[in-house]
This record gives sequence, structure tokens and C-alpha cells, in this order.
Amino acid sequence: MLRRKIGNKFKEITSRFNQIAESKNRFLLQMVGTVKERQEVAEWRQTSSIISEPKVYGREVDKEKIVEFLLTQARGSDFLPVYT
Repeated sequence: MLRRKIGNKFKEITSRFNQIAESKNRFLLQMVGTVKERQEVAEWRQTSSIISEPKVYGREVDKEKIVEFLLTQARGSDFLPVYT
């Protein structure tokens, strides 16, 4: 069933591409140049899990609580768990 749907959709898309190609030829449209896809991403659009220290405000208390929690977990233990 799924293959039939995919096959029908593929035929529809192929048919539409053929119609577009025929229209291009009918209106004498020509390829002048191509637009290159822009590979680089604007710096402000990039995302990361790394936090820049100067951009974090008002989290000192939270930071201290987390550090205390992690150190409490490590006390009385032979190993130190690593959280990332």
C-alpha cells in the first residue's frame, strides 16, 4: 500500500516536472546562469550547546547549587561522576 502511494506520488511529481519543462520550451525560456547554494550560515543563526560565559546573567546561585550537588555526589565515593 505504501509503495503504491509513493509510486503514484513519484509519477505525479515527474508529470509536473515534464509540464514545467514543456512550458519552459513553449515560452522559449533559457538557462542563463545558476544560483549557487549558500553553504555558510550566518554567525548569529548558528546554534550550539556551548554557552559563552559573558552572555549568562544572574545564574550565580544556580551555578553554586549545581556545583554543590555534584560535589556532594562525589563525597565518600572512589570515583567522580562526569556530567556533560
